[in-house]
Amino acid sequence: MSKECSVFVNGAAIVLVSTGYGGAKEKDLMNSILFAQLVANKRVIKNSATNWSTEYLGVLGDFWVRNFKVRHDISLEKNQLAAPVEWAAMAMANSDEGEVRALAESLEWIARLPCSSPELNMLRSKAQPASVGDEMLDPASLKAVRLLVILAQNPPSMTCLCLEFKTRKALEGNPWTQHFRAEDVDGPVSARYFRATLSETLYELYRNAIALKVRDRLSDNVVSLAKAVDISTVLAHGELDHE
Repeated sequence: MSKECSVFVNGAAIVLVSTGYGGAKEKDLMNSILFAQLVANKRVIKNSATNWSTEYLGVLGDFWVRNFKVRHDISLEKNQLAAPVEWAAMAMANSDEGEVRALAESLEWIARLPCSSPELNMLRSKAQPASVGDEMLDPASLKAVRLLVILAQNPPSMTCLCLEFKTRKALEGNPWTQHFRAEDVDGPVSARYFRATLSETLYELYRNAIALKVRDRLSDNVVSLAKAVDISTVLAHGELDHE
């Protein structure tokens, strides 16, 4: 399994796409990931009781066939100080799936990303979207945070981890390495990961409609984060090949 990937920000997700994925396949991947996030966002705005992760997975499930799905609810201990990258590693620690282990390795690479960049600014704004009405009433109101990391491989498949939690703290720097105390987080941290394969037959029914829906949203949601990099080399030497 190749560890050489191109890396993108796609909404609240960091997406690592393995070399050889292909232009048309990559377009389908990126469009479907963004579309699922946009639909989940819209449904949560309409009904605050709606679970974002459930909606996101439900939309993807229309054309990405899941091979497995795992959920962990992580309760933070009093006085504990930890970052999302640590919660994610904890959630996947006992998996014996090769793709999940590769996804866990990518978290170490993500943790090395610089704290200040236009790409991470975009990521933070999508991972913790502003609720203008709530902020006007109470600047310290609880805000949902959703962070995703996705490893896409060829033939078209993805392994995805989604973290979701609520906090009064604003995201700063690299949100994957920002530390939170137990008292900063309301309730448990929800961690879900799954592996899915794209059904060409099912996606053919949606491809044009999804492309049209996301067409005007790509520029403010999707950006290249790094050129093709060898994840194993980055882990060893801490290198990042920016564009």
